[in-house]
Amino acid sequence: MRRKAFTLTELMVVVAVIALLLAVVMPSMTSVLAMGRATICRNNLHNLAAAFVASAHARIPAGDSGTTGGDFALIYPQAMQWPGIPSDAVPEMAMYECPDDITKRSLAECLKKLEYRCPYGYYPMDTMEGYGPAGGSLWYLARRGSDSLGAYTEYLLEDDPGTPTSGQLSQLNFHGWVDTDGAVRVYDIGKVLIFDSIPTTPDWSGAHCPGAMNSCGDLNAIYFEGKPAFGTDGQVKYHRGKIYDIPGWDAGETNYGINSYAYMQNWGSKSIVLVDYKELIVDIDDAVKTEDLLIKSGRHLGRVNYLTGDGAVHTAMPLSLSPRLAREKWVP
Repeated sequence: MRRKAFTLTELMVVVAVIALLLAVVMPSMTSVLAMGRATICRNNLHNLAAAFVASAHARIPAGDSGTTGGDFALIYPQAMQWPGIPSDAVPEMAMYECPDDITKRSLAECLKKLEYRCPYGYYPMDTMEGYGPAGGSLWYLARRGSDSLGAYTEYLLEDDPGTPTSGQLSQLNFHGWVDTDGAVRVYDIGKVLIFDSIPTTPDWSGAHCPGAMNSCGDLNAIYFEGKPAFGTDGQVKYHRGKIYDIPGWDAGETNYGINSYAYMQNWGSKSIVLVDYKELIVDIDDAVKTEDLLIKSGRHLGRVNYLTGDGAVHTAMPLSLSPRLAREKWVP
């Protein structure tokens, strides 16, 4: 007797049943996965809270109770210090990343946001290669290298050196460069070393940066994404001999924004410190912009996670955190 095969109708019924089951299961699976990512995000914020405390303890001088001492007594950093602080106490960079919003940029993309500002104008530093004029009266020398901190590009910048010959420029021995306006080493990892003096090497022989470090007014500063790359002003002359983290050098470094008033908060405060956010800094004084970005940052099924000064992590609808409607949640 010949075996009977499945009819087309029967196959269609089976396919329809499978499709129906998938339609029922998939939304649940999607929701479960989203909840898992939201949990990872909350764990990140918990761990960052602990890192803030550990980093602060490392900065507080011996014998200081933590209630005095300026910056050393602060648990939470000023906005421009984030995420450089608390990176010394963060064991792995994944803690800075919300799994529902990872937007990494390449080194080349970051360099496009770096610029040198002087009285003659604003100059993108990613276009500076070798040596030559950057436009106007700004001349530069740039070269690649590496040291114990990693790979870097070294920049020597002079606003008004005259018009040197290529030989003079390569040796840095013409008028103006001994009074240079900017001497910095920009590391690929997003750190800047501001020279007190140029390292003695054949290519840099005879060049140095004296104490003044600036002869052309108040600019002579390095900016990243339109904000000072270090300190509150980005001016080379005030920060020589120091190493700084450039806040936001890699957007993939963190997906959390810090409250612009966080540095005023004490441990135990109920005010917001960090929150899911599309920018590094939550400027609550610009309430309309903050509200808009909070809504766009509702990455966990429309909700956002946030850390308060007592180390607790919460979840809320974005509008409930609007500084226009609930400013008390942001200020000490």
